Amino acid sequence: MSTELDLHQPNPSGYLDNLDSKMQYCKLIAESDIVPPAFRGRPANVMIAIETAGQLGDAPFTVMQEMAIISGKPSLSAKYIRSLVRRAGHRLRETYRDGVATCVIVRADDPEFEHVATWDEKKAKQHDLWGKGHWRKNPELMLKNRALTECAREACFEAMAGIGYTPDEIQDFAKPEPATPRVTVQQVDFSRLRDAMTAANVDASTMAAIASDVLGRHIDSGAELSQADADAVAESLEEDLRRAKEDHPAGTGIDPETGEVAETIEEQK
Repeated sequence: MSTELDLHQPNPSGYLDNLDSKMQYCKLIAESDIVPPAFRGRPANVMIAIETAGQLGDAPFTVMQEMAIISGKPSLSAKYIRSLVRRAGHRLRETYRDGVATCVIVRADDPEFEHVATWDEKKAKQHDLWGKGHWRKNPELMLKNRALTECAREACFEAMAGIGYTPDEIQDFAKPEPATPRVTVQQVDFSRLRDAMTAANVDASTMAAIASDVLGRHIDSGAELSQADADAVAESLEEDLRRAKEDHPAGTGIDPETGEVAETIEEQK
């Protein structure tokens, strides 16, 4: 039996050769509810996964299952990185003794040299990782994964299509996304303004003209008014109405066409 490894050669062109076909395929996959959230409704992300799958010589769905996107950076699961290293024909050995995780990779094209990476509690503490999150729950696994990815990046980065970090690593050094400021939409109470408009016999267009004069800026509609604006316009209408009643006790109103104080019909009679 031959001892030579049958290396899986990647297909750089991806699964589909026609760009339009790829786009339609990505849209179709993105509509599925069984793909991970990072790809659901995001055909562009699906396209990246397909291209990555082409480089790795793997199925797009497999890549999507093993890929996580954090802060815009893609990452691969540790178990998938292990399979990629072996699939590329390199020898991978992992050990864990006395709290020290060691990973050794011997490249297929350089069998005389060993790439070695080790991780222990001291190193994890130097990186401010020890005792946090998964490090507290399963420190052995986390040490082994860090030794693996560090060694793989040094020994055979090309085997991972340029994605040499796990989701945990990305989370450790990715800058937290700035919090989106909460925008509070102020609910404007127009009741006072409406009452003033009714009392003064003013329609919406006349109110907009009066508001423009009162506020010193062009106003097209009440939708542009803040609570303070609405109260200021209402106060102006109320003041005009008071003055008009003092000058014309029989009754007055605001001419809706001119915005000027006008006598009521009863007074004119």
